[in-house]
Amino acid sequence: MEYLYLVFIGLVAGVSSGLLGVGGSIVIIPCLALLFPQQPYHQHAAVAMIVNSFASLLAAWRHYRVGYVQISVIVRMLPTAIFGICLGVWLSNLRLFTTGHPEYLSRILAVFLIYVAIMNIRRLFSPLKPDDSAFPESASVGSSWLALVPGLMMGIPAGLLGVGGGFIAVPAQQLVLGIRLRNAIANSSTLIIFSAAVGAVYKNWTLLSVEGATVQQSLWIAGLLIPGAIVGSYLGALLMHISPIRVIRTVFICYLLWAGYSQGTAGPASVDRLPQDDKPVSARAGAAESSDLELLADSRLPGR
Repeated sequence: MEYLYLVFIGLVAGVSSGLLGVGGSIVIIPCLALLFPQQPYHQHAAVAMIVNSFASLLAAWRHYRVGYVQISVIVRMLPTAIFGICLGVWLSNLRLFTTGHPEYLSRILAVFLIYVAIMNIRRLFSPLKPDDSAFPESASVGSSWLALVPGLMMGIPAGLLGVGGGFIAVPAQQLVLGIRLRNAIANSSTLIIFSAAVGAVYKNWTLLSVEGATVQQSLWIAGLLIPGAIVGSYLGALLMHISPIRVIRTVFICYLLWAGYSQGTAGPASVDRLPQDDKPVSARAGAAESSDLELLADSRLPGR
């Protein structure tokens, strides 16, 4: 049954990637936390970063064919996005987020999701501009050094939380560069292909030092998620081009609120929820020592 769940999660993640330009992690990570609560957040993030790169392929191609991808903007954003995602992965492996308080990453993700949801609720009830459905590429935007800013804003939280970064890249492009929603989604999907691939390699390499996480497990889970994610991303891209902007934004808001609540209430799975055999060596040693003391006490009771 787990296999079917993973295929379905991949499909939904792919649809969200193509429809919203968010990479799919905001679907994958909360769902994996529910399906595999014994695994640490770092394991789920490593899986999601692998899937993100594949999930964006067909969606980006579809967006490019209809003319929404702005190449000059992507060229400016990509270097800082890659730098930012590597920096974010490094930050995520600090002791604070590994052996200290691993649940902090879930809490940070929840805050980001709720913030983006609130921002989109404001946009949902603001007057819709007549040309919001299409925005031709502007030479002034593409050549502006301001395009470096959304890349960095996207990369750091993407690496820290294991997400695609689209939930930052899309509004950041709108805010900093004045790019319309459909173009911002198309640009984000294209960027995620490259930035997520670099981040996935780095993140999975760091799993060697994370208790309860393995690269083999990441590859196994990602392999089941990727086929559905690829198909779903293409379907999502088709929906993005035929669905009204307000419908897209409403779906986005509903999911962000659910995912934010789910991550905000998640517990420290990396320690408290580990199976008995996967607990740290110190915990097992302490349990064995306690058991030996109980046996010694029993042997000294009268009549024994």
